[in-house]
Amino acid sequence: MAIWDVSRLPEREQFDYWHEVICRAFVPLTPSRKERGAGFASSVEMRALAEVNRARIRSQAQATRHGPREVSDTEGAFYFLNLQLEGRCHTRQGAADSVVWPGQFVLHPSGPELALHAKVFGSETAVEVINDLVKVVGVTAYDENFPLVRHLMDALSYPVLEGSNVGVRRRQLQELIRTPGYDPLSASGLA
Repeated sequence: MAIWDVSRLPEREQFDYWHEVICRAFVPLTPSRKERGAGFASSVEMRALAEVNRARIRSQAQATRHGPREVSDTEGAFYFLNLQLEGRCHTRQGAADSVVWPGQFVLHPSGPELALHAKVFGSETAVEVINDLVKVVGVTAYDENFPLVRHLMDALSYPVLEGSNVGVRRRQLQELIRTPGYDPLSASGLA
């Protein structure tokens, strides 16, 4: 188990350490402060859980970016699963915005091809899963007071409301893969 506690440093050094050391220790992130002040008392507790690294992060309000520059500095492919324990978190990947409250989670892939694939797979799978549930539940599923109809409408409209559609994402993925010098093993972490 590794623990980084930035509050042990002098206040004037805390945010720089968070930026230069903590936000580079896992996957490259670029943080920016949300609040003015000298200190940035924050900590990370890292524990291995089988083949997964679990990090418990306590920090002051910040924005972190994992954009194209940070993606190009990333070795291998990762998924970020953010389970919010307290406070709230706003995430954005592509055109998808999420506000995550305590007890909720959001999942983001680290690389562009994984993000595009997740959007295609997620859009198709959501409709399939809900249709299968409707078949199991039967005619009751079509009752307006039953939640499956609402979930089906959400799943069907997700690609439109989210600012994308499956066809566009597939073309973007194909264009990315056809880029000269693209290494298909980079997304798998085997490069």
